[in-house]
Amino acid sequence: MNETELLAGLRRFDEHAQHEAYTRFAPRIFQLAYRMAGVTVLAEDLTQEAMVRVFQRIGQFRGDAKLSTWIHTVAVSVIRNGIRRDRRWAERTVDLEAAHDIGAPPVEGDSETAERLKRVVDALPDDLRLVLIMYDVEGFSHDEIAAALGLTSNASRQRLFRARARLREQLADLAEETA
Repeated sequence: MNETELLAGLRRFDEHAQHEAYTRFAPRIFQLAYRMAGVTVLAEDLTQEAMVRVFQRIGQFRGDAKLSTWIHTVAVSVIRNGIRRDRRWAERTVDLEAAHDIGAPPVEGDSETAERLKRVVDALPDDLRLVLIMYDVEGFSHDEIAAALGLTSNASRQRLFRARARLREQLADLAEETA
């Protein structure tokens, strides 16, 4: 089913189209939710909530962007609001298997380094951490991030630059040890 057919089906509230959309988009939404919340149960709830919101608000899709971009915009909004709302999960973590993908030193077998990396990434302000995860871990483009977060592509690039700079600054001594 191509995007045009999927959109038409979603607008008719067709179950087959909803299932197709869920199958296509929920895994990536879950990954983002998990990396932001760090708790599987919360990430699952936020994924479900995001997909329900997409199905409820599909009539608001204007076609200015790709359907997938609009769905991820809705999902990011749900995830951010859900994390703010649910203070039970205040302790956030990042999947350390993906840590090497964000330019950090490898953490294989070094639990102290892994813990430190987790703390440094978790300590980033939400706006920087979200762009870092979306770009370096999830593989979103700056245009997709900009659309999802209501930024310009330049603002996305600047936030990514600042996030990486903070990581380099906080982890500089690790780089010196490995050099």
